[in-house]
Amino acid sequence: MPSSPTGNAIRSAGNTFSHLYSDFRNLSSANPVVYWHTQGEDVPTVNLLNTYANPNAVNANTCPDNFTDGDVMLVLSPTEMNDLTTDYAGHRNEVNNFLQQLTTSIDDGDTQAMINKINNWGGTSKELTTDLLSTSPYFSRGALEAVVDRSGLLTDEQRHDVLAANPVELRNATLFDYIANSAAPLSSSYLNSLELASELFLSRSEIEGEISARKATMNYLAGKALKSTLTDTLSTDYADIRTWLQRKGKIESELAIAETYIAEGSLDIAAAYIANIGSIWNFGASDLEKYNQFNAIKTLQMQLITAGRSWAELDSTEIVELTNIAEAEAGFPTAQAQGILDFFYDYSYDIPVDLTGATQNSEQGNVDLSKNKESSITTYPNPANDWITFRFDEPLSSNTELSLSNLKGNVIASYKLEAGQQEHRINTSDYPVGTYFYQLIINGENEIGKVVLIK
Repeated sequence: MPSSPTGNAIRSAGNTFSHLYSDFRNLSSANPVVYWHTQGEDVPTVNLLNTYANPNAVNANTCPDNFTDGDVMLVLSPTEMNDLTTDYAGHRNEVNNFLQQLTTSIDDGDTQAMINKINNWGGTSKELTTDLLSTSPYFSRGALEAVVDRSGLLTDEQRHDVLAANPVELRNATLFDYIANSAAPLSSSYLNSLELASELFLSRSEIEGEISARKATMNYLAGKALKSTLTDTLSTDYADIRTWLQRKGKIESELAIAETYIAEGSLDIAAAYIANIGSIWNFGASDLEKYNQFNAIKTLQMQLITAGRSWAELDSTEIVELTNIAEAEAGFPTAQAQGILDFFYDYSYDIPVDLTGATQNSEQGNVDLSKNKESSITTYPNPANDWITFRFDEPLSSNTELSLSNLKGNVIASYKLEAGQQEHRINTSDYPVGTYFYQLIINGENEIGKVVLIK
């Protein structure tokens, strides 16, 4: 078992290995042998009687310099983090270069000027067609709509040829609707031909595909760095957490950034940041509802902090407000509100929480719904801050106990669960940021999983 902190990017983890007749927690009467991976450090003082620190055991400890999750290193060393940051910057620079290339290529860099040229062309239809094909496939939808509208000059075949040379915009159903509803719509045979043309993969498609692939890599790298920062049990660097959350570029990440300011006690900054999210993000319907309810519950939380009150001290008006959030079906703000009402005010939410929209575009983010592989337990939100809910696929068939342990293997809390229960929420607000493991017996099976607290 670890005889020092679990370890981080700098400090190796030391381990105590028991004798043959001693259990792994060193609770029996036999005396363990302490092995210490020194790396220049002094042999530690271990608070166990009659222990033996083996001075020749430096190479006996095969633990890595930082702990892992399977084959994936969680806490990165300074060199690994530096390499990751450099790799991220390289992809970001390439994305910017490709975006600049697209900006200067689409409509020859000036969409309005291109539309004006199409509308005011004084030459022949053949000359215009030749000119437009020379710019293809880098036309915007607005320019192509102008081509559709030039039916008085361009023939149906010429309009079709220019449209077919720009397959990226043809993948947008809005353009097809515009063509079909124009003053001089193309025939069904031409429309069918354009549908086939939309599948072509030309130079613009290659550039946009490269941008998409590199952005996906950047998102993976940001997630890896964020996971490393959150898992480091020896420090909590909110500034670093915010840097990598921002690089993920998702609405969930932006909301998590606001949470970090609240955790730091910077309430004015948190309120301003939340307001700024609402002004700069173009929300879809589900994300807008989630943002509004997040704003509502965080505003209430900050009011309580300012007043020196806790969630257990809500007045009747605040309870009504929290109940509205709990019934809004807005993803994780709804889950958090339900947890508070359930824990402090004996509310009971027996129906499954609707987490529609809890992740942007069904991608993983700082607040994903996480379900363990081949497990009958769902935990959400995970990562969590003040609350986490355990939901079981079926009602428990018998009484059991849910235990929560830290990375050192110490059980920090246990909860009695009763037969018939299908979910259980726990208050994690007093637990430090980090990774924890839960364990319980369901239908004779030992279920073990991991949750992360980010605060």
